[in-house]
Amino acid sequence: MPKKFKSFFIVLSTFVIAVLVVYKIVSIYKKNKIDVILNAHTSKIETFYNILIHQLKNFSDIAYEQTMQNEKFLELFKKANIAYKNKNFKLLNKLRDEAISLLDKKYFYLKQRGILQYHFVFPDNVAFLRMHKVSKFGDDLTEVRTDFAYTNKNLKIIRGFAQGRTAHAFRNVFPVIDKDKTHLGAIEISFSSELLQKYFTEISNIHTHFLVRKDIFDSRTWERDDLVLKYHQSSEHPNYMITMTDEHTIQRCINQNKTFLKPILDEIDQKISRNNPFSLYTVENDRSIVVSFYPVAHAITKEPIAWVVSYEPDTLIQNTINDTQTVYIGSFIALFLLFTFIYFILVQKEILKQQTNSLIEQKNLLADSEFRWKFAVDGKGDGLWDWNVKTNEVYFSPKWKSMLGFKEDEIEASLDEWKNRIHPEDLEKVYEDINKHMDGITKVYSNEHRVKCKDSTYKWIHDRGIVVQKDENGEAIRLIGTHTDITTRKENEFKMKQALTVFENTNEGIMITNSKNEIINVNPSFCKTTGYSLEEIK
Repeated sequence: MPKKFKSFFIVLSTFVIAVLVVYKIVSIYKKNKIDVILNAHTSKIETFYNILIHQLKNFSDIAYEQTMQNEKFLELFKKANIAYKNKNFKLLNKLRDEAISLLDKKYFYLKQRGILQYHFVFPDNVAFLRMHKVSKFGDDLTEVRTDFAYTNKNLKIIRGFAQGRTAHAFRNVFPVIDKDKTHLGAIEISFSSELLQKYFTEISNIHTHFLVRKDIFDSRTWERDDLVLKYHQSSEHPNYMITMTDEHTIQRCINQNKTFLKPILDEIDQKISRNNPFSLYTVENDRSIVVSFYPVAHAITKEPIAWVVSYEPDTLIQNTINDTQTVYIGSFIALFLLFTFIYFILVQKEILKQQTNSLIEQKNLLADSEFRWKFAVDGKGDGLWDWNVKTNEVYFSPKWKSMLGFKEDEIEASLDEWKNRIHPEDLEKVYEDINKHMDGITKVYSNEHRVKCKDSTYKWIHDRGIVVQKDENGEAIRLIGTHTDITTRKENEFKMKQALTVFENTNEGIMITNSKNEIINVNPSFCKTTGYSLEEIK
């Protein structure tokens, strides 16, 4: 073989091998990076879910304790047990009506906070009272509601997701034992999946589906008109029904999803069968949509019978796909330059260097912006603060400091730096508003007050913030907020008040007209001088 062709063959072989190696490396990089992003989405939905379940547990415990402290109801429930055992149904109905009247206000309060079912059964699991459906009682729930059967048998609390006769819910079932240690039955305090969907939307604007396995109800049950919740065949999996709410229309959740979920349906089917949380992505209109699945286990069997499914756009995945496509093409061209020998090596080295710098830059940018997502203050002129309640350390942004006339190194990361600059007349109201928000009374902290600047003058500030982190006891441990300079607005308001005071109190008669010389207002002195009222002049 001539040396020329031999060299060409060696170079060509090297080129092909290099292309395959680069393709493999970039593909692995692409997969690993997307896996990291998907795992972050899975962790996110898991965290949100666990936080909500913890909050619901705490609230149901409070509702249970308050019910158990209602001695009138416990005495009534005890009498109902006796009437039930004696088959005195006339008395039992009377006692049920009394219980409804006694618990009506309590149930109204609980409903406002998302409780779906406030339900009482006797020790043999026969329904005494459904506050959510008072017309239905006396049915035996032993076979339908295994959580009631478990609690009444073992006198233990059972929590978790479970189906009922016509609805599913996140249930908390407690034994009812009076002060004489008499077992009176069980109480259920349950939350619907709709509450979970609203929670995901409110906390992070994440569109969420709640899928329920078909076989938790008899096949004919899905077609009944009296179901507490409405269902439809889901587009995610043939064995699951989707819970329909006002925000979950057939067009959005079924028809549209059928198209863009099609490429990943087989993978969804495989991963659902493993009963573990997972996230996948698909593309819709050149947008990458991450679809995350979190299993919801049955309260007793611990077998997943429902899934929380979230839909969230993700630009990082789309950018990763675009970047790797660019790398594929660039690498092919770079490797093709092997035919130019030395020139190829130099070009390839430069490309790899650029790629490395680009990846490092992207990584640094991602790390810098990882947590400040709560408040987008760039370009708005607001100052940002980030308060660690436990340590009283506060991050003040450069804009926050410059708003008060300070340089970057003239303000320490301490709460006192802010507290000591608040006008003494405003301090009490500021802390009152902060405490209201931290105690959950208000959704957002908001207060207008005066803050002392470096030159000892005061600026009016609109201070806003929100709790972004709580500890295991539900106590706020981190707040993030903004400072907005409203001094000009306050000065204008003061000038307007001064002008109004002069208008109303001067001894001179004043008349105000519009562009058509029509009288639109006069002051009291004018009326006193002329003897005419404003209505007579108009």
